[in-house]
Amino acid sequence: MLSASSRLLVFDESKTRAIFEGNPQLVEYFVGDVDIDFKNDRPFAVIYVKLQLLRRSGFIIMNVYIPSLLLLVISYLTLYFTPTNFQVRVLASLTSLLVMATLYTQASSSLPKTSYFKMMDVWLLSSIFFIFIIIVLHTIIDRVREWEPTKPSAALVGQATLPTDLSSGTKSSPSNTVHPSEGATEGDTPTGPAEVEEPQQKWWEAVDLCMKEAVAKIPTLGHRPRKTFEKMILGARIFVLALLIIFNITYWSVILH
Repeated sequence: MLSASSRLLVFDESKTRAIFEGNPQLVEYFVGDVDIDFKNDRPFAVIYVKLQLLRRSGFIIMNVYIPSLLLLVISYLTLYFTPTNFQVRVLASLTSLLVMATLYTQASSSLPKTSYFKMMDVWLLSSIFFIFIIIVLHTIIDRVREWEPTKPSAALVGQATLPTDLSSGTKSSPSNTVHPSEGATEGDTPTGPAEVEEPQQKWWEAVDLCMKEAVAKIPTLGHRPRKTFEKMILGARIFVLALLIIFNITYWSVILH
């Protein structure tokens, strides 16, 4: 009110008050305290009404924080996928990154325009950065896995040590079976049919030998040395999890302070 001189009109601070009569619960805000500021010492008496708007935390938590946190968890869980399935791990991380970028654009458009970073901007940009780190780690781990030399499998080694020559049908080790042709002099003819070894007996001996070799290797299975990319996967899981924990503790400490 600027139409009356302070010599003719002066506001009474003890009897003047402002009351908000509308619905205090808005979509993103709720109305807080209503304050009045008087300026009677000026050439024209002025009264200012200050209306406090407080942001509703439930709206931001449900539409920004929970979706972005779920996307971070999904991106982190890609570190537990099968290391050989590179496409699935990268596609899941890239999809989370694209959705996070879309969420950041949508949230920024609904917030007031400022020249400084808001805490919402810090949260969403940090989430995008974490997903980017996970994608880089997936790429490095896959390159190391391809460069690492492969060793022959235990099945092939065990097959090479079998004493039974399955292709020729005879045993490489000495056998107790005596054929009629053995021990006979030259020119002698066998008087009866040659003794044929049962194939089931040969099959059982081969399986029995494989089982013995497998049982012999059981105590050493737990002490198998890890490959380089497996060590990198374990390190990436610990590194990303530590970053997320430290960031969340710092962020929420500043927010709730």
